[in-house]
Amino acid sequence: MHHKHRSKRLFRLAGGLVCCLLAASTHGAEMNISAVFQPSVLAPQTVQFQNTTPLASFCSNFPSNCTGKNFGINFPVRWTYHLEQGGLTDPRKNAYIKVPNTFRQVQLFNTSTGQASQLRFRVSGIATTYNLSKRAMDIVGESGALGGHLLLWLGGFWGNPYGTLGRCVSLGSTLFSDKWATAVWGVPENAGYCYKRSEFSIPAPGLVISDPGLMYELETPNPLELSNGEYRGSLEYHIGPGQDFDFGDNATVDTSSIKINFSLRVAHELKVNYPENAHRVLLEPAGGWAVWLQQGRDPGPLQRDIPFTVTSSGSFSVKLDCQYKAGSHCGIANDRQQVVPVSTALSMEGLRVKNSNQDAANIPLRNDSAVVFATRAASATRRSRLHFTVAAPDVSAMAKQSGDRFLGAVTLVFDAGVI
Repeated sequence: MHHKHRSKRLFRLAGGLVCCLLAASTHGAEMNISAVFQPSVLAPQTVQFQNTTPLASFCSNFPSNCTGKNFGINFPVRWTYHLEQGGLTDPRKNAYIKVPNTFRQVQLFNTSTGQASQLRFRVSGIATTYNLSKRAMDIVGESGALGGHLLLWLGGFWGNPYGTLGRCVSLGSTLFSDKWATAVWGVPENAGYCYKRSEFSIPAPGLVISDPGLMYELETPNPLELSNGEYRGSLEYHIGPGQDFDFGDNATVDTSSIKINFSLRVAHELKVNYPENAHRVLLEPAGGWAVWLQQGRDPGPLQRDIPFTVTSSGSFSVKLDCQYKAGSHCGIANDRQQVVPVSTALSMEGLRVKNSNQDAANIPLRNDSAVVFATRAASATRRSRLHFTVAAPDVSAMAKQSGDRFLGAVTLVFDAGVI
């Protein structure tokens, strides 16, 4: 689906009296989070964005932490804890982690139209791998990697964090080798810091954190209220003691900030299908021409309804393009260019006029301005109908031109590139 989708349909009307009518920088690092809304006629009930951000590397070891409303992304920040003294009781002197776990609002703008929207984002967990310069068993004086990592920390393995009010949670087992261990810590909303207390002195260069990743929650806007295009916004967090990301007092961090770039792409589906014979429209009075020919009375208004279907998932506009204009209407004309107006109206189930919230039933269309329709829900096929009418007084004027044919072309422009 292109950014701006336009569908046109030409109707030839006839009315007459002759029987027819992540890269790090000097001062900060960046992350990119993306999602797309691209509906399918096979699943019209799916009306939410799909996250397209590449999965974090930790998701291969801890896949259950990268499903549902939690997503995983690599965190391009590296830090080292200098833990030359074990057994310190101050959490900030240990392996300390505090992440921005409350929701923040991010302003988004359509890069082409400027339409504004918003999303909400929060960090819900952190995955870390620590690396030692010596084997864990040698640091603690225990035989075997299992006992080494178990005794190195108060409370056991790296995957069992301490935290403010006990809010930090273990999200899976600790994986380890003799010199490294990895785990995921969950951080509920409004939780405080998490930490692990080292019971032994860790030799230089210290506890080196590598390959970190973040779990996050992303609350996206309703895509049915957005026009086609790409929506971008960003959020910046600061790193350091007392900042958004805080790794305590004994950590050396390689960057002072992290910028998160958000990109939401909307690709609404808009398809209009007409019957094969709908390109030529014959306008007739109710009951046909025979009543007028046999009884010699005015035929009344000339009309014709054309059924069609619309597949849509978002807002779109409809406007008339006329071969002959008659004010805001299109028209039909005879050979002497006498133009008779033809009113064109549109009915579509499950849709409404965006500005008035009126159901899309017999909505007049114009050639000088478009009517914007909004969806109440995504749908594979919406039964719809076009209504063409020549008013009775105009038919009486046509009757004075006996033998003339009145013809004209009307083009309907469906445009999904609207706000």
